[in-house]
Amino acid sequence: MQTSVKLYLGLSLFFFISCKKNIPASQPEKEAIYSQYDAFDFQAEGMKTFNNEPEKSKTAFLKAAKAYLQNKMPKDAGICLGNVAHLYEEQFHKLDSALLLSQQSLDYALAANDTLNTSHGYRYTGYLTGILGKVDEGIALIKKSYPYYEMMRNKDGIYVSMYDIARVYGENGRYTEATAVLNESTNHFKTKTNLQRIFNNNVYALKMYHASSNKSEFERVRLENESLIQTGKINPTLQQKYIDMLNKSK
Repeated sequence: MQTSVKLYLGLSLFFFISCKKNIPASQPEKEAIYSQYDAFDFQAEGMKTFNNEPEKSKTAFLKAAKAYLQNKMPKDAGICLGNVAHLYEEQFHKLDSALLLSQQSLDYALAANDTLNTSHGYRYTGYLTGILGKVDEGIALIKKSYPYYEMMRNKDGIYVSMYDIARVYGENGRYTEATAVLNESTNHFKTKTNLQRIFNNNVYALKMYHASSNKSEFERVRLENESLIQTGKINPTLQQKYIDMLNKSK
């Protein structure tokens, strides 16, 4: 009888050990499944925290993009990824990551036949490509946005793109080419009396004139921006951008 009990216990222990070996130490977590309403909430959180809590904004937008893709909404996913690209450029200063996300955003816009965000996508992807040193490639991408702006009868979009071309030239030290394109953009917005765009273009002009030691043009543009501020129509964010530029030029 004792021999039978020992044999039973031994077999039981053998089967227990054998089964235990076949059980994974930890089961992988299941992928979260989101509804489109979750996506809306994540996107709203990303927008809410964009300026003051960039890490939280990044996480929210990436969740929103994932949720939109799960719900077969690539256009909206692309918009969210584009916002994350701006965070990587402006807040985290990681241009390579910004470029990768911007290209993904553009791909989704193209797949969704989204004219508006395709135009923005080409412009922003081209700008990032250009300031990372691939000047001709970057400018060629920016110019791909032109037909899309024309389809939307958005002539201003083309001149905003010229501002980005000017920045590509300027960030690569090609100030003569940058100034020519920037002046063309600024003159267009002067005919439209678009004070915000004129002021913003002038801020970049100041950066270039300071870098190229062109003191007379720097002073001319500075005085123009001071007069624009006096109109009371320049938003505080742009005014702070201008003040920061002046402080850097001292």
